[in-house]
Amino acid sequence: MKCCLLPLLGLSLLLAGCSKIPSDATIHRQIVGVWTFNQDGALTIASDGGWSITEWERKGSNSFAGTWQITNGVLCLTTTDSRIKSMVGKTDRYKITHLDDKTLIYGASQSPEDQITRKRIH
Repeated sequence: MKCCLLPLLGLSLLLAGCSKIPSDATIHRQIVGVWTFNQDGALTIASDGGWSITEWERKGSNSFAGTWQITNGVLCLTTTDSRIKSMVGKTDRYKITHLDDKTLIYGASQSPEDQITRKRIH
């Protein structure tokens, strides 16, 4: 029995070290910047813990702002300013599934249809 447990322990340690999602501190550093938002907007994630979204539409612009944090690989966005009053105070949580210098992928669930892809602008 011991001969089987040792290889299994080694394999599980190896697989645990192969996680594609970095630590919260690493995500915090990498996520700061300006990302695409839909077809005509930008999501800005600032190093001071603030975020904003600006959308330019044919009939005018729309904007949201708030605070953000990373907890266990989850991006938490709390809205503090919006023309849509029901949004103020709301916190949205998105599990980050991929983050590199050019691409951010996250979603409210692990479903592939639910994943949102953002491209870095700055």
